[in-house]
Amino acid sequence: MSKGYLVAHIQVDDAEAFKQFGPMSGAAIQEHGGRVLVRSPEGDIREGAMRPLTIVVEFDLSLIHI
Repeated sequence: MSKGYLVAHIQVDDAEAFKQFGPMSGAAIQEHGGRVLVRSPEGDIREGAMRPLTIVVEFDLSLIHI
């Protein structure tokens, strides 16, 4: 089974708006056969200026119709 991954590094500037985004994004991910593998608000940034919130989502490519 082929897999695809989305890796996002996010900086949240409006915590209240981001709370509303969570349920919407979770529903969209599930609707497309995805599942969140990692969600870490406390990333260990060793070098550079990566945003602190890291999310990794896995998708089963056989379920995605492009």
